[in-house]
Amino acid sequence: MLLEKRMKLAQLTKVEKSIAEYIMTHKNDLEKLSTRMIANATHTSSSAVIRLAHKLGFAGYKELKAHYIQEMAYLQSHFQSIDANIPFTETDTIMSVAHIMKQMMIESANDTSSLIRHDSLQQALNLLEKAAHIYIFAYSSYLPLAQVFQVKMARIKKQVIVQNMIGEANYQANLITKEDCAIIISYSGENPYLIKTTKSLKRKGISVIGITSVGENSLREFSDCVLDISTREKLFSKIGNFSSEYSVELILNILYSCYFQLNYEKNRSYKVLQAKKIENNHFLNNDLLND
Repeated sequence: MLLEKRMKLAQLTKVEKSIAEYIMTHKNDLEKLSTRMIANATHTSSSAVIRLAHKLGFAGYKELKAHYIQEMAYLQSHFQSIDANIPFTETDTIMSVAHIMKQMMIESANDTSSLIRHDSLQQALNLLEKAAHIYIFAYSSYLPLAQVFQVKMARIKKQVIVQNMIGEANYQANLITKEDCAIIISYSGENPYLIKTTKSLKRKGISVIGITSVGENSLREFSDCVLDISTREKLFSKIGNFSSEYSVELILNILYSCYFQLNYEKNRSYKVLQAKKIENNHFLNNDLLND
């Protein structure tokens, strides 16, 4: 959940509400606003501003301010000329729709790239490298994306198990050991079945990589590391999971590529060797495809 929404939904006192409303109203000037300035403007106190920050889960006002500024910068970047929820209308031609879908893919990739943090990516890569097996838990349209990742990893001898049967997630979670790791994919970060599975994994001491939306949510809370995905879609008003699907696909491709690079020559040689051994019956008449 984004900070602005958290401020609107939080159980605040009258004083805290007035401070929160002032912060939201003056968010574009937040960089230069101190606790004393906010306190004076709202006829409260600096300690009340700090208490609001604590109630919202921050160490203090400075942390709240930095988080809010970063959040606003993200929301004001990318997707300025295209609506992720309703990218085209009934009056668009088929070629317009084709162009819009291309733009949607580009915007989603740029949006996702802006959210990638070196330390989080490195931590995720470390967990994948030392894991005996990688388990992926996801639902809906993210499952096929996970299965493509599974195939790619299998071709460089890394076993990935995708849990794809509804109701079986917790049984699968019981099979995982501390030598393994799990990837949980959830746009909202609040899918009750996936959160139940994540909690079960954490109780067993299993490392969890969360792939989820920007903002506070349960999956983020229970993950060892989080990779953020493009967060532009509403849960109900969208006509397709276009940006989130592109985003998840990009994150998984990045994880595969970074893992591949850890032992580049070994993985490349093995993959080419196996392809020639297994796919040697693919006789092609297209010179563009032949090696």
